[in-house]
Amino acid sequence: VEDGRYHLFGTTDANCWHGRAAGFDAFVSEDLVHFSEGVRIFEPKPGFWGTENFWAPEMHKYRGKYYLFASFKAPDRRRATAILRADAPLGPYAPWGADQVTPPEWESLDGTLYVDDAGQPYVVFCHEWLQEGGGTICARRLKADLSGPEGEAATLFAATDAPWTREVTHSSGVKGYVTDGPFLHRPENGKLYMLWSSLSET
Repeated sequence: VEDGRYHLFGTTDANCWHGRAAGFDAFVSEDLVHFSEGVRIFEPKPGFWGTENFWAPEMHKYRGKYYLFASFKAPDRRRATAILRADAPLGPYAPWGADQVTPPEWESLDGTLYVDDAGQPYVVFCHEWLQEGGGTICARRLKADLSGPEGEAATLFAATDAPWTREVTHSSGVKGYVTDGPFLHRPENGKLYMLWSSLSET
């Protein structure tokens, strides 16, 4: 960030798998060795739809503001990516625009921001493998101010397209191929790369 320090964002609830979520913290370092105590950057206010599984916040600077793309869930709602916004890297962040930017009928997570050469923003995310049709990485156009989606989601690829992935079994008995954590990067050679994760035999 502009102040020359490193800012670390991540899943920080004591039990991020079960129970009511508390929020997100961030950590600051000048050397990537020593980090500050956690700074609370988001705490849900009454009326915020997400109540559990606050996961994987990813911060992006866009048009002079700071945005967190993060995963949220509630007992009566499918897991989704929602966008939070702040005026400074350490917040406080507040919900921005639409409740969610991933399809409401899908279990989705790990949204990231990608802006193409024409300036069009997208959310790139995982359609979760635990739901039929999941185990894929998808993209959806966003409004120019990131306040909501524009159009339908498109599948970019499935985990099964990669020869190294392996099928896994969830504790519920569901079998599938995992997709997690997409992040896009265009280096100086002009090619567009995506980092993402799954499970393999090694």
